[in-house]
Amino acid sequence: MLSFTVSAPGKIILHGEHAVVYGKPALATSLNLRTTIHLSGNDGSIFILCLPSIDINKAWEVTDLELLYSTIQEGNGSIPSSPDTATLSRLRQFTDAEDGNAKDLAIIVFLYLHSQIIGSRGSLAALRVVVGSDLPVGAGLGSSAAYSVSLAAVLLVLAGQIRQIPNSWTREELGLVNSWAFEAERIIHGNPSGVDNAVSTYGGLILYRKGEALKPARGNSLQVVIVNSHVPRSTKRLVEKVKERLDKYPEIIRPMLESMEALVVKALDTMQGFENSDANVCYDILEELIDINQSQLNVLGVGHLSLEHICLLCQQNDFHCKLTGAGGGGCAFVLIRPDASKEKVKTLIKSIEEAGYMSWLTSIGGSGVTLHESMPLSS
Repeated sequence: MLSFTVSAPGKIILHGEHAVVYGKPALATSLNLRTTIHLSGNDGSIFILCLPSIDINKAWEVTDLELLYSTIQEGNGSIPSSPDTATLSRLRQFTDAEDGNAKDLAIIVFLYLHSQIIGSRGSLAALRVVVGSDLPVGAGLGSSAAYSVSLAAVLLVLAGQIRQIPNSWTREELGLVNSWAFEAERIIHGNPSGVDNAVSTYGGLILYRKGEALKPARGNSLQVVIVNSHVPRSTKRLVEKVKERLDKYPEIIRPMLESMEALVVKALDTMQGFENSDANVCYDILEELIDINQSQLNVLGVGHLSLEHICLLCQQNDFHCKLTGAGGGGCAFVLIRPDASKEKVKTLIKSIEEAGYMSWLTSIGGSGVTLHESMPLSS
């Protein structure tokens, strides 16, 4: 019976958040926290979709899906396409979706990609699709992109558009995955930049600038602790807040944005210079840049008391920390030097978690979307 597993990583922005809105570069990198999708054949005529992390457990008759797909735009798995208004309306009607509901959007994304990649005409196979993830939803770590990328890859393998051979996908095959994932991200976010799905697809380090092609960059894999403040935030409102501050104090904020661009360049040069430099000196620089960038983001008005508390806890344990993403809550990351003892890291994590925050010790800069012969799902 058909059975295989695909996983894709989340992401963090290392430096350049908010400045990127004004044409400055930003650095994003993959996280070794992943979303995993296992696809297998299902006996009988029932199609099952399970996302336990957001409490989705759907079962449809295959004939009902065939009828649904016959009423929406016809797809071609090799040519990524955006859903038209009528298709989205039909999918919302089928799922009884509420506007902006994350669970409903996840189901709509699945149905759209399945209909378009597998085909909206002809017989469908009964399948079981189970999604597991290490990534918290809505925390700015690219959870929706990891879902979109892994789902696109699973369905493209199933359709025979990319090969079912682990560690063999070409740049063209990855490009197809990325393009379909971007269409999924458009359903979820409306007008995404494309950086989240690109990092999740290709992995590693990416330099990006608004309006330009994403540029893969070489850089060492680093160990970090990700800290979730559990404070919800509105990216849209935070972007507006920076704009208001820029309009009010242009002579102060515009040079700050220029400084943030210089910081991104310095961070990238440092990450690419490990092979030819003293590693301790490189880590010293990266730590200083983290502190500077956190201060810059506070000047832009996107800090939060919870994030300052997390940074203080890190300082007290001799570590360096900054927010990642929109700010105003969400997540922060802590750089872990390779010479930091296990006990020292454990003490840091204990102090973070005793303060009521959630943390993950992980690495950055790892592999992108990956086909696995066998891989257990995260709970």
